[in-house]
Amino acid sequence: MRAFAVHYTNPRYQGFMRHLGIAIMKYTRNPIKPNIEDAIMSLQTMIFSDYEEAGDKIKQVANSGIPLLIAFSENDRAINPEVIFNMVDLIGTRNQDLWLYDADGKLVRKGSTSGSRKVMLFKKGGHYLFRRHPEVVNSAVMELLQTALASSK
Repeated sequence: MRAFAVHYTNPRYQGFMRHLGIAIMKYTRNPIKPNIEDAIMSLQTMIFSDYEEAGDKIKQVANSGIPLLIAFSENDRAINPEVIFNMVDLIGTRNQDLWLYDADGKLVRKGSTSGSRKVMLFKKGGHYLFRRHPEVVNSAVMELLQTALASSK
């Protein structure tokens, strides 16, 4: 997959790589959006970002007191939820602190209300969680902004 992402950055190969990407996604029965560039961009982000080496930066942000919101889904096909769980663990959020939501976006369990972070885990929502559950995610973003505004005064 790394070779695919590298070759796609070369304009000469993009047309071919786009067709190859669609064929691979059909063969592996992954959902194909009309614009394959979104899937390729996600692939490039996962391959070229050093998320495993970003642990110290993630901890710094978490320890800085800056309000932090993480919302993710168990069925995200673009980012392996295990990667997000590792990041959540790095910032010191335990399973009992997670805000849990069912497949319909209904709150199943309240998480931690102390501190400046909120981590929301949805049973379903995919990569575009904010589209599937906009009312829940938007409300959490507004809450985050209000917290940030209050802490800046």
